Amino acid sequence: MATQKLKPRLFSLIPRAMKIEAVSGDETLIRSDEFHYMRPSFRNNHRMGPVLKTDEVRVLGIELLAPATFREMFEPLAGDVTTLAFTENQIVNFVRRERAWMGRNGTTYFLFRYNKGIVVAVIFAIPSMTSYGVDVHALDDPTVWNHPSFKNCVVVPRINR
Repeated sequence: MATQKLKPRLFSLIPRAMKIEAVSGDETLIRSDEFHYMRPSFRNNHRMGPVLKTDEVRVLGIELLAPATFREMFEPLAGDVTTLAFTENQIVNFVRRERAWMGRNGTTYFLFRYNKGIVVAVIFAIPSMTSYGVDVHALDDPTVWNHPSFKNCVVVPRINR
């Protein structure tokens, strides 16, 4: 079974089987108890999109080995980045299900569908709490992300080719 091809200098596949369970689509990042910090502009302007039920999906965790923009993180993994996007409910489910993995002193990047587009959720553990923070950015944000003291990872659906 073939999966995404990864550039060896930018990515390293995390050898761990992970999945997101089937979800109802009702839960959002804003309505989740998992997140105690959220970018104010996202919280204040959040619009509930359509409720989308999703089936269970296997996912890949991929460690970033070098600084990268969001496009550099995600575009090499699929010809169409929309195929890598989760729903908000799927992200909440992953964070809840993979608590030990999420608390590994790192930042985790997810693409998700929002307002008819694709944005990036940047999720990080809050060390003094048993919760997480989330920043939301445009996929085209030109910032080069580099947190050398953290393990930076992306989580994407496993795509079989």
